[in-house]
Parts: sequence; structure tokens; C-alpha cells
Amino acid sequence: MTITEPASANIARDSANVAVQAEAVHGDVTVYQVSPGASPAERFRAGVRYLGGGMPTKAKELIVDAVMDGHRSGEAGFHWFLAHLSGRTRREFSDADIARLRDSASWFFVQEPDEWTDGLRLLGRVLDSLDAPDGELELVVKEFDGLGRLQRNRILRHLSLFLAGPLQDMLWVRAAEQARSGRMARKRADRVWKFFQPNPRGPHLKSVRPPAIAAKDWLRAYFGTAGLAAAIGYLGYLLLLQPRISAIGAYVAAVLAACVCANSGGEWCFRNEMLRLKDMRYLPPAVPRPRGPAGGFTNGVDKMFGHYFAKYVPRGATREEWLADTAGFGRALREEVTELYREARTGPKPIAWLVRYLITDVQRRWTARTLFDYRRRYSTPPTVKATFLLAVTTLAAAGLWAVFGALTAAPLGGASAMVLAVGGAWAAAAGWLTITVERRRSATESEEAQGEFADRRAAFDRWRAKLADTPTDAEMAAWLDCDRRLLIDDALRHYRLAPSDVIAHAMLEAPAGHYQRARVRNGPWRYSRYRLLLFLLTTDGVRQVSTELDFAAGAFVGRRRTNYRFDAVSSVQVAETGDERTFELTLVDGNSLGVHVTEASAGTDGDSPEASAATRDATGVDNTLHVLEGIAAEGKRWIVHESRRRDNRLTVLRDSVRSLPG
Repeated sequence: MTITEPASANIARDSANVAVQAEAVHGDVTVYQVSPGASPAERFRAGVRYLGGGMPTKAKELIVDAVMDGHRSGEAGFHWFLAHLSGRTRREFSDADIARLRDSASWFFVQEPDEWTDGLRLLGRVLDSLDAPDGELELVVKEFDGLGRLQRNRILRHLSLFLAGPLQDMLWVRAAEQARSGRMARKRADRVWKFFQPNPRGPHLKSVRPPAIAAKDWLRAYFGTAGLAAAIGYLGYLLLLQPRISAIGAYVAAVLAACVCANSGGEWCFRNEMLRLKDMRYLPPAVPRPRGPAGGFTNGVDKMFGHYFAKYVPRGATREEWLADTAGFGRALREEVTELYREARTGPKPIAWLVRYLITDVQRRWTARTLFDYRRRYSTPPTVKATFLLAVTTLAAAGLWAVFGALTAAPLGGASAMVLAVGGAWAAAAGWLTITVERRRSATESEEAQGEFADRRAAFDRWRAKLADTPTDAEMAAWLDCDRRLLIDDALRHYRLAPSDVIAHAMLEAPAGHYQRARVRNGPWRYSRYRLLLFLLTTDGVRQVSTELDFAAGAFVGRRRTNYRFDAVSSVQVAETGDERTFELTLVDGNSLGVHVTEASAGTDGDSPEASAATRDATGVDNTLHVLEGIAAEGKRWIVHESRRRDNRLTVLRDSVRSLPG
């Protein structure tokens, strides 16, 4: 075995370093869902979507089902053949597949030719001309170039494994050019990250604690007010019995001072209460709140807040200073978000946008030095304090003078009225202050909650607008297909091989270390970083290329090339444990390669059987296993046997398509 780079272990055991950073399931996307009562046309369209998503097995199942149920046209025939040929070598065609192709060749003739029937006829000519002379192949290629762009691209994409010989060399040039022009098309670098963002949950209106007014508060207020009113009225009556201008003036001044005192005192108490509540909410906690249970929603929210608070340190601030100043705000916002979304049952990731918005808002206010602006807003103005103190002084002085006048008129009655007035004032003040402060507190918090909700709704709308051009699963699959083709083209150039020099090739895709992943419902997992394994089978043995793919950038990171003979392969298998599948290749010298092809679901949704099958179909593990198992079983004789099997299958396939019209 020959290793070109790096000069270390023969085959690396790379399956250990895999970690999920984030995942998303786009549950509101129905591209891979087919209702039980779907019409043949609907099933056909779903099959075409599966084919575009790189899942030919499910695509063939749906398209075959639709065609057998009467959905037949030039477009149906074109995709019927593509679904049978996509991702498969000639060796993989069963007798049943060939019989179906033979029997169905005449189903798709239509009276009105169109671009789909042109593509269908071209497929027949491609199959009929695989080993034809170069002159005849050039005519096929010229006819291929005359097809519509959509038909050309789909043929290039889905027949890469099937084609062989000079025709493969001719069409490969076009396939590689199409991959180069398409790999970064449609603003890939700016859009791929959006696919890995979860469907955001909208903002919730924060519930406000209603006024906490007990029955005793109402009793004190009503009875105290009644007693106070009776006492004030009786004192006024006594003063009128012996009219004295000074006493009556003091009486009026005391009543007015009491009104001013109640108003300014209520304002002072309300502001103090709001300031107390805000300080309780936002000042740093004396004892850190314990985190929620590992893996729970609360724990996930805690981790998210911790991550983004550490990430969004303002410019010019140290991390320690930032975290210390905002500890209370972080605690309050965590508790609020946890309370608002605890029953959502979707995990914390769909509210990541909200966490980021809340923390950036804290960052903005910290930078503007308005983080504790509520203290200015709710601090009691000196004028209110001065007014209250002046009113209290006036009330005390004028009240005593008025009471003295009443005592002169009726000592016993005046004394009784004074006691009743003091007791009633105390009870009324206590009751009405509680009622007024609680009502104003609730109204103010409701107003603040509405304002916060409006701001969060605006942030949510901005985030949704930013995600409006999220790539479709078909776009993700098309970009990945371009990457695969370019990796193959680079390997061919490195080894100085023509495509026809490769007896067969297989490619395996798996998540690389520290990746994000996402999928649409029932679709395959798509990853932000891939590990790609390419096997090129030539007469000299196996050429293996391993690399990592930064999917957003469309860039390959590092290359590892390994060469070994056919008879060096000892065994090939796929080990399955639940949802997790690991590809394992072992050589006779004991070296082995293990790759996690699919990972067990890390989310709460889990993988449905349809999603697991789609992921397996899209990874290429079945084709890779099929090819390498043949090598492990037959060694170098596999070349001779594969050539004979290919020729036999090709002969039957040619017979199957010669009855196509045109």
C-alpha cells in the first residue's frame, strides 16, 4: 500500500472526533411528505423532489408507483429512467430492474414532442452508444448539447456512476464545468448558514402579575375613608358652632394639605415600589441561581445565555467587567425566557434569535451607559419629596390649630373626632396606597410588556426576513453534488486519469468534526462540515482520497491520499446501532478505517424511519458498500468479473431502450 500524504498511519481512524454544535428540523417544510391519498401526479412530483434531493431510492419508488398508476408523459419517462440509473453502476441493475425498463420503454411516447421527450430519446441514444465509435459519440454529445439546460444538468448529475468509456470522458468535461459554475451559484456563501437555523418561534407577550390587593386592603380603605370623612365633617360642624376665621382657615388648609399629601405621597410610594422591584429583578444576585437539570429546557436556555453573553462582550470592555455588570440582567432575562417558553416543547434553539436580541439590547444599553436607566426613571423627583414634606408640615400645623378650635367648642366631641380622624386617616392611607400602587404597578408593567413585545416582534420580523432566502433542500443537494464532482475531478487530475480509466468509483459522505446539521421533515441530514471519502477503482488498485468540506465556503480543507491493491481489502461492513451507522473498511495488514456515516439524533424530535432512510440514501453508503464488498470478496478478479457483468447488463439495457420513439 502506498500513502502519498501524510506519511503517518496507513488509514486513519477518524470516527471519534464528531460533535454536534447545533441542529434544526424544518418541520413546516413539506417537500418530502406525501399524503396517503396523493394523486399519481402528486406522487410523481414528490419523486422528482426526492431525486433532486439526492435520494434516488425513494425517488424511484414514488415515480414507479405514479407511472404504474397511469401518470405517463415525456417528463415522467425522462425521470423514470433517471431514477433507475441515478447513483448506480451497471452492475447494480437487477433482472427485475432490466425487465421493468424493457417493458416500459414504449409507455412514454407522446404525440406532441417537447424538451422532456427530447431528453428521453437522448437517454436511449446514450445507452445505445456507450461503446460506439468516436464519430458516432460526437453526434450524441452534439445532440446532448442541444438539449434544454435543465435536462442537460440532470443527465450530468444522475448518470455520473453509470457512464463509462469515451462517452463518459466527453460528458465528464461538461459535468466538471457545470459543477465549477454551479458550486457557488445563487449566493451559496451568503445563504448556506441559514439552512442550519431552526424555524424561529415568535415572541410571547410577557404575563404581568395582576394587582395584589387583599380583602383587608379594601376594608381598611373603605372603613378608614368613612371614619375619616365622618371625623372631618364633625370637626367642621364644631368649628361652625363658634365661628373663628383662623380656625376655619386652618381647617380648610389642613384638608387641602391632606389631599396634596395623599397625591405626592402616593407618587413617592409608587416610585419607591417600582424601584424596589426593578432592583430585585436586575441587580446582581447575592447567590447564583442553580442551573436546571442537564439536558432540560432550562439548562439549554442557561447555556445559550452563557454562550451569547460571553460572545457579545462590548468593545473596550473586559469580559469580567461585562459579565459582572450584567449578571442581574442575565439572570432576569433567563428566568423570563424560561417561563415564557417552558411549555413550547421544541427545545431552546428556536428562540436563539430572541436570546441574541435580548443580549444585544443589553450590550447596546451598557455601551450607552443606560443599563440602569430605570433608576433615573423611577427615582422620586426632589419636587415631589419637597411637596410631600411641605404638605405634611402644613397638615400637622393646620390640623392641630383646627382641632384646638373644635376642642374649645366641644372638648369631648372634639377629642373623639380627632382620634377617629387619626385612625381613619391611617387606615385609609394604608389601604388606598396599597390599592393605588398595585394598580399603577400593574398598569405600568403591562405598558412596558406591550412595548417590549412590540420591540421583540420587530426583531422577530427582521430575523424572519433575513431567513427568507434560506436554501431549499434541493439547492443544498445540488451544491453538494457539485462539490462531489469537483473532488472527483481533482482526484482524476492528480492521478492523471481519464474518467474512463476508472472501472468504478464510490463516494461516502459523513459529518466532520464540530458540525451543525439540519434537515427538512423526512429529508436527509445536511451538515455544515462534511468528511468526504472517494474511492477510485482502477486496474492498478484503489485510489482513496479523504478530505473535509467547509460546506458554506465550498472549500476542501486538507487532503489525504491512500493507495492499496484490491487484494489488500480484508472486509467491508456497515455497523448499525440504533440510528447510528458506521462504515468500516479493514485491510489484511490490520489497518482499518471507521467513519460515522449517520449520527444518532441529538434532538427531541428523533429521526423518523423515512428520515433515516433518506439520510442513508443520500450518504452514498449503499453504493460504496456494494462496490467495496465486491472487491473484498473477489480481489483483483473483480475487474474481469465487473467488465463481464457490465457488458451483459449493457446489452440488455440497450435492448430495453431501442423501442423508444425517435
